[in-house]
Amino acid sequence: MGSMFYGSDGSRHSRRLQFKALGAASLALVNAACGGDQATPAPAASGPGTSPVRLAMFNQGGDQQSVTDWNKMLEPFTKKYPNVTFDVTGPDATIGPLAFVEKATALAAGGTPPDLTYSVTRNGPTIFARGFTSDMNTLVKTEKIDLRDVSKPVLDNFDWRGSLLALPYDIGYAYVQYNRSLFAKAGVGDPGKLWESGKWNWDAFLEISTAMARSATADEARVPYLVKTWEGDYLTIMRTHGGEMLNPDRTKLLIDQGASVTALQLWADLAAKHKVSTSPTKPPQGGFNGGRLGMEPSHPGNIRAVQKFVKDNNSPYDWDIVPFPAPAGKKPVPVLFTNGLYAWKASKNQAQVSSVLKFLMEDEQMLRYGALTGRDPARRSLQEQHLKNLGIPETAPKSWPKVYTEMAPLARGVPWTVDYIEWHTMVQKEILEPIADGKKTVQAAIAEVMPKVQAVLSRNAPK
Repeated sequence: MGSMFYGSDGSRHSRRLQFKALGAASLALVNAACGGDQATPAPAASGPGTSPVRLAMFNQGGDQQSVTDWNKMLEPFTKKYPNVTFDVTGPDATIGPLAFVEKATALAAGGTPPDLTYSVTRNGPTIFARGFTSDMNTLVKTEKIDLRDVSKPVLDNFDWRGSLLALPYDIGYAYVQYNRSLFAKAGVGDPGKLWESGKWNWDAFLEISTAMARSATADEARVPYLVKTWEGDYLTIMRTHGGEMLNPDRTKLLIDQGASVTALQLWADLAAKHKVSTSPTKPPQGGFNGGRLGMEPSHPGNIRAVQKFVKDNNSPYDWDIVPFPAPAGKKPVPVLFTNGLYAWKASKNQAQVSSVLKFLMEDEQMLRYGALTGRDPARRSLQEQHLKNLGIPETAPKSWPKVYTEMAPLARGVPWTVDYIEWHTMVQKEILEPIADGKKTVQAAIAEVMPKVQAVLSRNAPK
């Protein structure tokens, strides 16, 4: 059986670790075949033409829902240009977090690269540094794609040493979703009311969590909070308490520093000491939708799924969201996540790819994707209409407009690197899981893993 893995989008997968690093000779051949590290620009669009073309869109996820969503997204383009059709695929996520990178690399090395991709930004540095994908700054200039309404933190999260890894498509902020009905039944306080009254801080969070844990009975077990080895959880808590993951040039892990160690201890104590959470490897049966989980770290990409579950199952519970709790007098620093559209250099259909990407970046199309998935459009001016499309604030999560207003200026992206998935999985498996299970101290776990992580980070350090 595979162990549990929380992806950068907060999704939970069963996985087998498959770190099959390319050897130096193989990697050199792949880079040579795909243009190496040279900044080959994407050509300007000349229109989709009239000859039949089938474009391969290889995305970060190959699950049925993701494929269905993107087929829906591309239908209007094919309707307008019947000569252009699409083959939307992606890797099987159950084989591990490196699935996309490994499969995409194999396709490119085998001479059958995708034409375009939708992916979380954590994959961007890896495929760009190997020479597979284009600097999208060129397409932005030639096709006059408007990015002025995309915030600086979002653009910064797509920046790789001066290059634009992808066209910013959707974003998400880490927050806490909670079951209001469960808190009312337990009579221990309401996170939303505490937040609205300015009393939502770390002490209040811990107080109502421990009170809910004590109020549980054998017949009605409750889990007040669910810790996750997802960056949206532990990294938000770390930054909120003054810590950080990497140094500014992304060459050194900083979780051994004082504030980071303190924050990781607070995070681990939720499960190991206070018992207000299960282990991150053993989440409660049924999860949030099961109705017995009080709070969990989440993001906008989960809104549609919870809304659909509540509607389809006529669920009796009410739910909402709040920012992460912070120390008294402080503000939370939510992790910002980004997803974007990539163009592959070796595609033989550059003009058609450029046309599709320009089409997808239209306001109407970005709003359509938001309505399908719940994910916030990267353009800030679309947020109001996006929330209306989700039925918010008339329906849960009713507090999202206010939470968004508070969090957007405070959010910071994840410091992606070329080998991010490899070393971050070490952090998840060899630091976070053992300290949450109480099997290792924070200091001991960090000391054991730091040399291995540092070795990975050193591979692609700026020369």
